[in-house]
Amino acid sequence: DKDTLIEVEAYKIDDYKTPMRAYEKHYRHNATKVKTIMKQHRFLKGDKIIYTGTTHDRFLIEMLEPIGEDSYFAWNFFDAILQQKEGYSNYRWEAVAEQELNNNPSLKQLFEQKRKTDAKFAASVDAQLDFIYKNSKWYEDAHLLYPVFRLK
Repeated sequence: DKDTLIEVEAYKIDDYKTPMRAYEKHYRHNATKVKTIMKQHRFLKGDKIIYTGTTHDRFLIEMLEPIGEDSYFAWNFFDAILQQKEGYSNYRWEAVAEQELNNNPSLKQLFEQKRKTDAKFAASVDAQLDFIYKNSKWYEDAHLLYPVFRLK
């Protein structure tokens, strides 16, 4: 009835494969991998809640679970989440990234651990800046966030 903040279970798309050729006018995603997170999500007036426990459960699961073989995600209905719309410029982000590490000890610890254990990461300034960005408050929350949630 109104805009509401709700604690939900959500999926972040970790990986997926898309073939080079279309099939029935779609590039069907497959080998989809997701991670489950708990988050506070802002729902807007008019958003819908669909309850399970009805004769429609199988349809809901087949269509709305992103790893489903014939899910809406597999058939490209949610491709907008795959596009990162916001970003940064290296020359400006370097100073902000340094400040972000100084203000966030847990992020700094993750960053330093990754530098110690991943030689390719340690050798790449671009990868390091991207890591800090994607783990900061500046990163766009909707990127790779599947737009179907579960109430707990």
